[in-house]
Amino acid sequence: MIPLIQWKKGQMSIFVIVAIVLVAVIGIAAVAWQLSGSKGGERVSNQAFEYYEKCVALETRAALTLAGTQGGYIKTPTFIPGSDYAPFSSQLDFLGFPVPYWQYPSSNGVIKENVPKKQDIEKELAEHIESTIQRCDFSIFADRGVNVTMGLPEVNIKINDDIVEVHINQNIVVSDSEGSSRKTTHNIKVPSRFGALYRQALSIYQYEQKTAFLENYSSDVLYLYAPVDGVETTCAPKVWKTREVVSKLHEGLAANVAAVKMKGDYYTLQNSQNKYFVVDHNVEDHVGFLYSTKWPSRTEISGASQEIMVAEPVGLQQGLGVLGFCYAPYHFVYDFSYPVMVQLSREDELFQFPIVVTVDNNLPRQASPPFIAEESEQEDLCAFASQPVSVNVRDVLLKPIDGAEVTYACFDQICQIGKSIEGRVEGMIPGCLNGYLSVSAEGYASQRQIFSSVDSQESTIILDRVYPLNLDVKVIGATNPSGLTLISFEGPEDTSVAYPEVQNVSLSEGAYNITVYVYGNASITIPASTSRECTIIPRSGFVGLFGGTREQCYDINLPETKVDTALVGGGSVSAYLLPAELEKGTLEIRVPALPKPETLAQLQTNYESFALQRAEVVFT
Repeated sequence: MIPLIQWKKGQMSIFVIVAIVLVAVIGIAAVAWQLSGSKGGERVSNQAFEYYEKCVALETRAALTLAGTQGGYIKTPTFIPGSDYAPFSSQLDFLGFPVPYWQYPSSNGVIKENVPKKQDIEKELAEHIESTIQRCDFSIFADRGVNVTMGLPEVNIKINDDIVEVHINQNIVVSDSEGSSRKTTHNIKVPSRFGALYRQALSIYQYEQKTAFLENYSSDVLYLYAPVDGVETTCAPKVWKTREVVSKLHEGLAANVAAVKMKGDYYTLQNSQNKYFVVDHNVEDHVGFLYSTKWPSRTEISGASQEIMVAEPVGLQQGLGVLGFCYAPYHFVYDFSYPVMVQLSREDELFQFPIVVTVDNNLPRQASPPFIAEESEQEDLCAFASQPVSVNVRDVLLKPIDGAEVTYACFDQICQIGKSIEGRVEGMIPGCLNGYLSVSAEGYASQRQIFSSVDSQESTIILDRVYPLNLDVKVIGATNPSGLTLISFEGPEDTSVAYPEVQNVSLSEGAYNITVYVYGNASITIPASTSRECTIIPRSGFVGLFGGTREQCYDINLPETKVDTALVGGGSVSAYLLPAELEKGTLEIRVPALPKPETLAQLQTNYESFALQRAEVVFT
């Protein structure tokens, strides 16, 4: 899936900003050095006006570079933080520079668009140059007895594909012992591909909204790098580590997103297979796509716990022995979002903008543009917080808990209230019926409570302490206890553990159903077989119209199946875990062994016996 593509030109770095500023300083210094050595007969006023225009050109290039690295913005819009649901905020931190997203999901899940218009970029550039033009230093002329005075500037910018036109109305007077000269209108043309890069960036963005090509590539990566749908021929559960699956998925996204290209002449494909990565959209300049696994992202997997993903075997349950073999089907549903930086460049010029790519329920979003809301169009319920609220956060001994994060959810929006001080937090929240107060604190189990802010102003929430425990599983009567052990905890803290790879768990006080499955090596061969099944079907033709039927038989061929992992021990227990026990730090679970199965019938017997076996819980 990861292609080999040879680039013709290197990718731009954001540090080009620093380079442009250095060029500006060096350029101005060079002009000043030339002026200091000019001939006395040369008109000083012309030199001053030329120096002024070169200074404006350098300031313009520096401003264009800054706008190019920040998605077209000189001044980034107001920062809007993200949330647990959408951790992206309104800006992507790219090598220390805030780059506003052109499209992203807000903290309440609403898709927002923040694409700058060309006329807005021109206006912001003009305002920036008006403020920085005063930095043009005419001290070299003062040393030669030449006085340069500058009035207030009025700047207009016109961005073209290859030229940026700077029109300035500013009164500049240059005077010396020989007389004075005045110039009020200045037209400077700055060679730049900024306009063309912005035009192509806007075209790529609109094509992505129309076709969702990044989401389609992401969906393909999902099926290649993560378990989604399938069947394993096994009589033991198929287990994946959730964190490893998520990590591998995002590594695959990073590698494959970087391989995506647009139609153009800025790359060479080493083989025809890499045509898969070429998007059917023509560009003139270099285009690259970038995703880093260190950037904020969101991944949720339905059917998986926080630690493991399990495919349970079918064929061993009572009444299913007729199958003659075991299989473990699985189906996991992924929802994930991640940022992609789109970079366009030509030689030393760069334009980049980020967007958030979303795959929902294993599928790319609809190819048609989603509903996009401007910032000003969305009603932020949190901004209309009118109801006072006081939340007391206590432990089971009613002692105050400091540093607990308290939020209030009203509809699909989450409002931050604050962190508890001396077990209490006060703030303002919007009026809402049947909203939710959520409290989380390090070392405690999170709690969620229904709270109607129009009826109440105060609430007390009790948090149960979470105790980290070391796990030790002992299989009583086993000759070879090594193998995979699955431990399921159902209670206040629902979790599953694949032991011995994971040897710790965090639990709070409460009643738990604990189930332990111990698997070991087996060597069971189910020979190939053929069975004949018959069914009654309607007859064809005229007879079938009057209910005529006939028997149709067909053969079912079952291939030879080898079972190399089987259930060899385990049991279940219901227990109430007390703080005094949890504080001991080690949870030992003892389960009886089962005979090593040699046949499918013995394996089915093990599953039947397992339902009667009891586990023992001991704290040490």
